[in-house]
Amino acid sequence: MVDRYVTLKEFMMKTYIALLTMIAAIVGQSAFAQSAAPLTRAQVRDELIRLEAAGYDPAKGDDGEYPADIQAAEAKLAEQDGARMAASATRAAEPGMPAQVGN
Repeated sequence: MVDRYVTLKEFMMKTYIALLTMIAAIVGQSAFAQSAAPLTRAQVRDELIRLEAAGYDPAKGDDGEYPADIQAAEAKLAEQDGARMAASATRAAEPGMPAQVGN
């Protein structure tokens, strides 16, 4: 009877270890999965238009200010997007109002 208990205990531990290994492999694999599809040409064009509206001028060429000017434009866009998200979150949080459906 003792041998059977040890065998059952070993079987349960091996099953538990195999299950944990399988879960770890699945979770690890999903960490390397591509999270977003690559941008389309239209999306890149729209982003460039937004960057130009925020002050970036790609026609300047390599004038020594390249990283600073595009980073400033990207920061300005991030600030605008953050303000837009905060405004939409406050509108959605009002009780008693119908839910707003985004486009």
